[in-house]
Amino acid sequence: MEASRMEESTSGSNGAALGKEAEDLDHIETKNFSATEYLNKLFPNEESLSGLPEFLVKLRRRIRKVNDEILVAVRQQSQTGSRAKEDLAQAQNGIEDLSGRITEIKVKAEQSETKVQEICRDIKKLDYAKRHLTNTITAFRRLSMLMSAIQNLQEVSDKRDYRETANLMEAVNQLASHFESFSQIPKVCELRGQLSAIKSGLRATIFDDFIYATAKEEIPPETLEKLTHACRVVEAIDLHVKDELVSRICNKEMSAYQQIFSTNEAPSTKLEKTDRRYTWMKKLLTRKQPFWDVFPKSWEVSSLLCTSFCKITKAHLSETLDSMRDNPDVANLLKALHWTLDFEKELNLMAGGGEISLYEVVDDGNEDGENEAADEAELTEAEIIKRKYMAARKEREEGGSGQSEPGASQAQKEGAFTGSISSCFEQHLKCYVELEEKSLMETIDNLVNAETWEAEGGENNVISSSVQVFLHIKKSLKRCSLLTKGETLFNLSSSFKRVLQAYSERLISRLPRNTSNKSMNSMATTVSSDWHVKFDDKEEKVVCLIINTAEYCYETVDSLGQSIAKILDKPFSNQIDMSEVEDDYSGVITTALSTLVLGLETRVDQALADMARVNWAALDLVGDQSEYVNVFSSVLADSIPRLGALLDQNNFRFMCDKFTASFIPRYRSTIFKLKMLSDSGTQQLLLDAQAIRTLLLDLPSLGNHGLPPSYSRTVQQEMSKAENLLKVLLSPPDAILSNFLALMPITAAKEMPQILELKGLSKAEQQDVLNEMSRRGLLDEQDTSRLVASGEGSRRMPDIKWGGKFENLKQKMKDSAKGSQALKLKERFQLKGKFNVNLNLGNRN
Repeated sequence: MEASRMEESTSGSNGAALGKEAEDLDHIETKNFSATEYLNKLFPNEESLSGLPEFLVKLRRRIRKVNDEILVAVRQQSQTGSRAKEDLAQAQNGIEDLSGRITEIKVKAEQSETKVQEICRDIKKLDYAKRHLTNTITAFRRLSMLMSAIQNLQEVSDKRDYRETANLMEAVNQLASHFESFSQIPKVCELRGQLSAIKSGLRATIFDDFIYATAKEEIPPETLEKLTHACRVVEAIDLHVKDELVSRICNKEMSAYQQIFSTNEAPSTKLEKTDRRYTWMKKLLTRKQPFWDVFPKSWEVSSLLCTSFCKITKAHLSETLDSMRDNPDVANLLKALHWTLDFEKELNLMAGGGEISLYEVVDDGNEDGENEAADEAELTEAEIIKRKYMAARKEREEGGSGQSEPGASQAQKEGAFTGSISSCFEQHLKCYVELEEKSLMETIDNLVNAETWEAEGGENNVISSSVQVFLHIKKSLKRCSLLTKGETLFNLSSSFKRVLQAYSERLISRLPRNTSNKSMNSMATTVSSDWHVKFDDKEEKVVCLIINTAEYCYETVDSLGQSIAKILDKPFSNQIDMSEVEDDYSGVITTALSTLVLGLETRVDQALADMARVNWAALDLVGDQSEYVNVFSSVLADSIPRLGALLDQNNFRFMCDKFTASFIPRYRSTIFKLKMLSDSGTQQLLLDAQAIRTLLLDLPSLGNHGLPPSYSRTVQQEMSKAENLLKVLLSPPDAILSNFLALMPITAAKEMPQILELKGLSKAEQQDVLNEMSRRGLLDEQDTSRLVASGEGSRRMPDIKWGGKFENLKQKMKDSAKGSQALKLKERFQLKGKFNVNLNLGNRN
């Protein structure tokens, strides 16, 4: 009973769910509808199939509803198509009716146009007649006016009334322009001929009036006014007439200039009178100020006159300089060049100043041109003139005046006269460059001879002569840049290179020399003492000052090259290269540092000599560090702090690197120079080597400079070679080969005979070790057959008594020889593929 009730309740719930899902059939119409998923959702289990009949009924009802909707839509669409055909037929009928109306309107418009043309045909003829009649009347009136104007022009031109002539000329030109197309009419040709004759006559009379006026010292005001109107007449005649007039006036003035200064004097005398040329030009512009005001500004008469003057003066000076090529007078040459540059500056200021004319800034107090003041005074005067110009220009700009004309030519622009005369000096300034170079060389000699070789006191800690050298070079550069910025300045830069290279040679010559007077680049050796360089603390300070000075010069040379390149004109600015000079001063630094290293090596050489004099074979006890280590320590403690205070970090690092690279190999070579070592002597040397390693690692702290970790690594690596050598010497005779192979590089195999001699092995023992090395391919047969000693052989050193901490070191070395070192050696030979042997450190193979 209970099961049947549960089944009925389950089927009832399923039926309710099915009915709900069946009512919602709208999503069947979606695009991504899946019938399988939908049915699985409605009938998830067998119990849900009980609602299937009801679902089918509802589905059929929905199908009938959809079919009815489709039928209604088809009927509506059929009715719509019929109405569309009727509307289309009505539209076509309307279009045909509209087309007919348009055609009718077009026909009526053509008929109307024909009627209007018939009505206006006579009116158009009358209009053309009126137009032609008006043009004819106008032409006759203009012809009458032209005839009257030419007649009046003839009358006023005969009277030289240029005011009326200018007005009439402008009117005649305007009237004549209307008859350009009537050139074949006789009357017009006659009038044009009369006008040409009048213009020719005016041209001649105006030219005569201007030439006559230029010959006078004082021109009456009425004449100036007359000439002003004459300029208007000239402009009305033709532009070519204007150019011819200006050219004649310039030639007239310049012919007088050529007569005055074309003399047969000596070239040097002509050059001395260069300033008189410019004074004459200033006087010309000043004296005839009212005359130059006659001309319109657009004519640029002042600029053209100055241009003609510059061309003639350049030709005269070029001829004079060419005649002086073999025997140049540098003083007069530079003086003339200064005068020329100052004059060009004044011309440029005039050209860029708009309304300002040259005569406004002429200094009447110097019109005689005999002022021979210093160049600096002349330049100061030019700067004063320039400030005067700029102040006047500023006032005009603030007042709304001084605007440049739109059609201003290049001669009116500031800088147009630069090099217009001075360019002829360029190829003759070689003597000036030579004089500057000679003067700088003499200055260097004087500075070096007077040098106290003490620090100047600045931040760079350099000698005073280096600062003075660059100061003189800067002054020379400034002097030359005021004269020219072209080839001469470029040639002077080459002189600067030679001067700086000469100074670097003076620095090198001041360095202390070694006993054999050889190059400071030689290395310290244990063979001889020719490389010794002995100097006191004062000389050591001088060497450091030379290093700092060369460093200062190296840095300053680069900035000097950049300054020269900025001043030079192209293409010379791209050709400045100071690398050779920088290399020279870099060489000075290297040589001076090498000298310091050799001096330090010379001092510590006494410690190595003391080391070589000790009888290490007779030493039977191991104590504290040896006396030679104390000597070495005292030398470093005395020199390194002083050098660290005088050198910068980079140079101090270089010195330390070079010192350790030289000293440690010499220390190792000194070990090989010892005759024989006992075990206690070898142990003492090993202790000393560790002390020397510590001293070398303490060099940065002694010099109060921080050095990179690479320095410590280098000291550790190099000192390890000497310590490993001593450890090999401490090995028992039967383990010396294995320890050698474990601690020493393969390249040190040729040192084995010397090691065996230091060890004190007998001749037979030495030969056995060498034969074994030869068998392994480490030595050649010649090395193997070499006799290590003569006589009966060396005696074995007696065993020493190890005490204290050295007993542990001895035991540690024996364990190392029998353990890890043998394994390393075996791996080394197996990796090479050359040997594959079993090593027993207790017995020789």
